Amino acid sequence: MSQVAEAIPPGPGEHDPDELLVASFRSFLEAVARDPLTWRLFLLPIEGMPAAIARRAEKTRAALRGQVTQLVAWGVEQRGGPPGLDNELMAHFLLSTGEDAGRLVLSDPERFPPSLLADNLAAVLGALKRKRRKP
Repeated sequence: MSQVAEAIPPGPGEHDPDELLVASFRSFLEAVARDPLTWRLFLLPIEGMPAAIARRAEKTRAALRGQVTQLVAWGVEQRGGPPGLDNELMAHFLLSTGEDAGRLVLSDPERFPPSLLADNLAAVLGALKRKRRKP
């Protein structure tokens, strides 16, 4: 879990929200690629996993959702919207996307290297309209 903590900063600092998201996504996927055996336990759990490990994983996910929810709220403010976005729901979407991307890295690392996935996320974010913020 320290690898996840390193990938997701505790606060945004002076970063651009899109750049922060892509950097965190890339960092997480690189951690998955560096340590596939460990990440298989978290991202590809086996049936009959001990209940204590499953509870620990869900507790970690809940803590990450809280952290990511705060970052989403900041990012939406920095981007100038969209208004009405549910920050907690978006945090769920982002974490689910990250986990699914991690599974792609584990299942077919040559086809889905972290750089490809992160570059595609950057392209999608670049295509999203941003409102100009007043200086």
